[in-house]
Amino acid sequence: MEFFDEAKLSVETSENSRRVEVRPNRTVFCRRSSMSVSATLERDDISSSSSMTNILFVHGSCAASSQYDDLIRAMSMKLLETQDQIQSYPKISKINCYSYDQLGCAESKHPASDWESFSSSNLLEDLQTIVKDGVLANSNKSSSLFLVGHSHGCSQVIQLVNSLSASDRSRIKGAILISGALKDGPGEHAKDGGHWIFKFVPMFLLRKMQPSLSQSFFQAAVHPKHRNALKERALN
Repeated sequence: MEFFDEAKLSVETSENSRRVEVRPNRTVFCRRSSMSVSATLERDDISSSSSMTNILFVHGSCAASSQYDDLIRAMSMKLLETQDQIQSYPKISKINCYSYDQLGCAESKHPASDWESFSSSNLLEDLQTIVKDGVLANSNKSSSLFLVGHSHGCSQVIQLVNSLSASDRSRIKGAILISGALKDGPGEHAKDGGHWIFKFVPMFLLRKMQPSLSQSFFQAAVHPKHRNALKERALN
């Protein structure tokens, strides 16, 4: 399954995005931002196993892939600043940053009344499909994959790694878990259902609570020095 368009890469970030039906009646918005050290690299060079590193970003509940935009942009700038040093390490001369809006979030629109579609098990199956059929299937088998999860995305990343075959798991070189909330040991992450508030509080109350929940999430998820800039960007 082809999730992301191929594109000529440059030292600056080049983005491709599309809506993809990852499973029947489940269409999600997928994005790929690609970076390379040298603007003179040929296609054969940038597709080789010695020059490709893949990073998949997984956002949390009620969030969006756009939360990683500043991070990916900063990575691109750091790659540009340090390209002289990095050019001596061909294994990291190309970086593909993959992300997607989970079903019902941001650009992945889905009826809110379809509760079962938003279960943790269904969201995990979407992630499994994106990783196996979207990222790994379209990358050289010698390329590396790093996973980044935030909030509930941490639980999904852990479950994903545990569910993969030995051969697919061997291609994952690392996982970065940001602001996870696992409790009671490593077995707890396998339980479905999500946070209790989404299971037992009626929808009309959740709607009334949404502004407060959104503000709390923003305060917890965004570094204080970036908050004003993000607010200004949202208003503009």
